[in-house]
Amino acid sequence: MEAPLLYRLARRLEEYARLMRLDRPIGIYLLLWPTLWALWVAGNGHPAPRLLVIFVVGVIVMRSAGCIVNDFADRNVDPHVKRTRARPLAARRVSATEALVIFVLLSALALLLALQLDFFTLELAGIGAALTVLYPFAKRYFAFPQLLLAPAFSWGSWALCRASPGSCSSRPSCGSSSTTRSMRWSIATMT
Repeated sequence: MEAPLLYRLARRLEEYARLMRLDRPIGIYLLLWPTLWALWVAGNGHPAPRLLVIFVVGVIVMRSAGCIVNDFADRNVDPHVKRTRARPLAARRVSATEALVIFVLLSALALLLALQLDFFTLELAGIGAALTVLYPFAKRYFAFPQLLLAPAFSWGSWALCRASPGSCSSRPSCGSSSTTRSMRWSIATMT
């Protein structure tokens, strides 16, 4: 006898949440910390509520998309690693096609968020998205992949400083300084 539809749907959604690692929010916090820091600095202590919503939701969405890309890239390795073998894609509870569909949906949501910003910030968001996708594949070829992960984790700081009205958007050094500090912090916490 097959389980009721609502039960099966709830189980699928639970697996998708695990795929996005929503059950392990520490990664969101690690991304959110430098983003919120940059938001407060860029807003001179008074962040714009609109940017707060766009960037907080953007962090959650892009971190989730990054987890999916990472698991997709490692889907044939993770089943052989004790720490990762229970992940939904590694355990084959979620198919590669399902993972890619969810990744595309999250990417579309991230694009919708980025479209609320100016064109230059949209370009920066595109670079950040590319870094998110490249990292899982780069870790196979570089001995110190954190050098790519750090900009991916920190790119929101630069985009945020550019998107913020007032002093930071007119001073590129604000975004560079914020991103550099954030990258150092990312390397220190990811190593």
